[in-house]
Amino acid sequence: MNEQASNTERMPFFVEQVQEKGRLELIDELVRSDFRNHTAEPGQRADREGVRETVVAMHEAFSGLRVEVLHCVCDGDLVATHKVFRGRHTGAWFGVPPSGNPVEFRVG
Repeated sequence: MNEQASNTERMPFFVEQVQEKGRLELIDELVRSDFRNHTAEPGQRADREGVRETVVAMHEAFSGLRVEVLHCVCDGDLVATHKVFRGRHTGAWFGVPPSGNPVEFRVG
């Protein structure tokens, strides 16, 4: 991705390539080393390594994962998104055993 791309342009690429496709090798390029996740759940790391751990966990828990960005707002270095995640619950997620059911959850 072009270093001059704005955060508004980077976020859809990040969502598609990292969150949806699981391309962990892009995290260090796309997520700043001082990143802080302000919506991390208790027990989740709120830093760049937490992004990596969450993406791995999502792909282990949900097959056919798809992510839809509903809203993306950027102000300087601050980026906020409202997204819908969809997939089939085929692995454990935060201690919940797999149900095999389709799932949809909103974040943001």
